[in-house]
Amino acid sequence: METPDKPPEKREALASLHTYQPVPTNKLFPMWEWILKFGWIGAVAVAGAVGYRFWKPEAVKPVVPVLHFAPVSQWTSDSGFNLAPAISHDGKLVAYASDREGSGSLAIWMRPFDSGKPVRLTSGEFNETDPDFSPDGRLIAYRSERDGGGVYVQQASAGGSPKLVAKSGWKPRFSPDGKWIAYFALTGSEDVSATMGLGQIFIVPMEGGTPQRIQPSFPYARYPIWAPDGHHLLFTGIRQDGTRDWWLSSIEGGEASRTHALEWLNRSLKSVGYPDQWQGESIFFSGAEDQDSHVWALPISASTMQVTGPPRCLTNGTKQEQEIAIGPGGRLLFASLHVSSDIWSLPLEANQAKALGNVQPVTDNRLTAQLPALSADGSKMVYLSNRSGVRDVWVSDPNGKADEAVTAFRTIGYRPLLSPDGKRIVFPVLDNKGCMVMLQSLASRSEVTILKGCFSTWDWSPDGSSLLTFQPGQAKTVDLTKLSTGDRQTVLSHPSSNLYGARFSPDGRWIAVAAGATSARARIFIAPLRSSPPPEREWVAVEPEGSGDPAWSPDGNVIYFRSKRDGYHCIWAQKLGPGKAPAGEPIGILHLHSAGLGITFLKSTELGIAVAKDRLTLNLGRTTGSLLTMTVPVTASPQSQ
Repeated sequence: METPDKPPEKREALASLHTYQPVPTNKLFPMWEWILKFGWIGAVAVAGAVGYRFWKPEAVKPVVPVLHFAPVSQWTSDSGFNLAPAISHDGKLVAYASDREGSGSLAIWMRPFDSGKPVRLTSGEFNETDPDFSPDGRLIAYRSERDGGGVYVQQASAGGSPKLVAKSGWKPRFSPDGKWIAYFALTGSEDVSATMGLGQIFIVPMEGGTPQRIQPSFPYARYPIWAPDGHHLLFTGIRQDGTRDWWLSSIEGGEASRTHALEWLNRSLKSVGYPDQWQGESIFFSGAEDQDSHVWALPISASTMQVTGPPRCLTNGTKQEQEIAIGPGGRLLFASLHVSSDIWSLPLEANQAKALGNVQPVTDNRLTAQLPALSADGSKMVYLSNRSGVRDVWVSDPNGKADEAVTAFRTIGYRPLLSPDGKRIVFPVLDNKGCMVMLQSLASRSEVTILKGCFSTWDWSPDGSSLLTFQPGQAKTVDLTKLSTGDRQTVLSHPSSNLYGARFSPDGRWIAVAAGATSARARIFIAPLRSSPPPEREWVAVEPEGSGDPAWSPDGNVIYFRSKRDGYHCIWAQKLGPGKAPAGEPIGILHLHSAGLGITFLKSTELGIAVAKDRLTLNLGRTTGSLLTMTVPVTASPQSQ
């Protein structure tokens, strides 16, 4: 049996905050899901809702115990979404991202550490996050989604004007001497055709200028933080030979050296995040022994820059604890996040691209419900949910029958599909031997057929005979797979762009697809369905860069999709004319400008959009977060290592 490629297990979301969510035992997506990844907004926080996990350890062993957990207290008291704290070097001020003003957008706010009223620092309409103070406290660097996204710098006093210093940059960090800003990018102009999900790290002069790429030979390099000496960067990366670790690199060049951090971390933790802070002889990061992430400290030698022992857990909350800032005296701030996803429905006159009311929840479990799929007449829906404790396929009948799980104790892959007649489902399954694809009747769970091969699914043909699929590691092609024989033929192919979200038109003659270097940088096309791939010149461009997840209206004359054309991840529609060419301007269907509720922080492999004649169904992520504070206990303080 074929085995899917094993990817780096940190996944990017649609926006720009990097957040963490450990992967449960019954993992939602196959290990090759990373080929679907796309970049997003500060890729930070929710993500995982946001979630991430860098690598799966081979074994879990006991961690070094702590004698006690230091007291933790609430630092932010307002409701909403607060995250990404940064502490000034003198320990007096804190900058953080928040939607506390009620507009739904994340802005950078600042207040004294001990007490005081928060002051809004940034004034733009777009989400802004990941602040970092310059060593002298005069400037703040942060990620903003304005004008396509990047790293901006402005005065740490209200009223300053932002200056773009790194287009498309994420997670800026000032060097200890204040001369440089380190950051990472999801793709670079020099390698637009690179496999998505990769990254590069850079430094740029504090005042802006030409970025300098660090360790350009690494296909995956992200989340740089400065070593205390100011001459080295610590980053998560995969070397060309496939070696994964937290690496150290001089900014002057030369080979990167391993810290062997993952050898220690994988012995103790089920999920490992990225290095957040390096102070003295401790690296602070988020990780999980089970489902909830906590704050950890990893000892590292200041002289050899090698990890010297196992990690030590510092917190024991019941939410996702991450995004760490540490100041003088061991004073620590971190975000405590709650992330959920539910299915929502928007009443719609689908063939006219006309919304008829407000979006309403279909599920309201505040857990995880994702990837809805509808039958052709809209009478049935399937989706993935963990409401029973593991992620299973659930079926919903709008006629009043209670939702029920139709799978149990299986690791469901990407992505379950419902047949047009609503009678069968198809879903990939992972086990220790590899993957298989199962065809199951909804009338009887015992009527199960294992299909030929290992693949993942995009869509089910209108006549019920075939699937649009893709192969592990082959993101530049879309295949047509016959259910009766398992025969497979390539029907779409691109020499440099990856292909996402392929969907049959209702008459089965066209395929809507997103194509681009990453999902975040893709654009929507419509291509004719033939026995062999049509040349790119015959593809009809529907929407520019920053769009994806196409879904057809029942009559095939409207395409619905997500797009950032107004600066946010919203749902739009495009009417189609002869030859499926766009007719008129795109129409805004559902605006999702709130950072706390929307699709901004969903990963590409978590979002599903389905359209029936009278409604549009999708899953929305809901995120709330508070900042908590504590003082690092003596047993984990840098001075004690």
